[in-house]
Amino acid sequence: MGLPSSGSISIEQILTEMGRSSTSPANLRDLAAEWLSHTGNQKFNRTTNISLSLWRGETWDPFIDPPTDYLTIQPSLYDGSNLPETIPINVTSNTHWTVTEISGANATTLSRSDGSGNGRFTVSISVNNSEIRSGEIEVRAGAIRRTFNWSQSGPYIGGPGDGGPLDNNGGGNGDGSGGDGDPIDDFPTIDEGFQ
Repeated sequence: MGLPSSGSISIEQILTEMGRSSTSPANLRDLAAEWLSHTGNQKFNRTTNISLSLWRGETWDPFIDPPTDYLTIQPSLYDGSNLPETIPINVTSNTHWTVTEISGANATTLSRSDGSGNGRFTVSISVNNSEIRSGEIEVRAGAIRRTFNWSQSGPYIGGPGDGGPLDNNGGGNGDGSGGDGDPIDDFPTIDEGFQ
């Protein structure tokens, strides 16, 4: 039979289309879940923004829809040192996809800008000689978006005298070695007194 394709629709009309009594208790969320389960119609795959207008023109007959597009990427995150690195990104999809640098493009090079179906691209990040930096790369298939976020630490710069304190009186040489001061006697005698 089918529901009207325009105008208002009532819950009673939906229940009748489903072969139920029009006085059966029902709420829109449960009805949407049942329509998704029975018909396979993905327009009912939601838990919010459910309104009676979703049912305009629909029938309770099983719904045959083309396969829904999907897109995943792996990995989706890189957090590395300041050294250059090339990261392979595996793409799983059933449709055409594109790769776009959203931020950090001055530090990266992409091996490709698009593909179709399952595939792979690489992100090469150059050496970082300044402060911590990061970027975002978007992979998109139709309305589906996935992001790869990367960050890179700055270079390590050691300070002077990293090995130990600087002391001109023999306490240390600034490189971690001891100085030329007088040694401490661990076992003084009574005649020597305590140092």
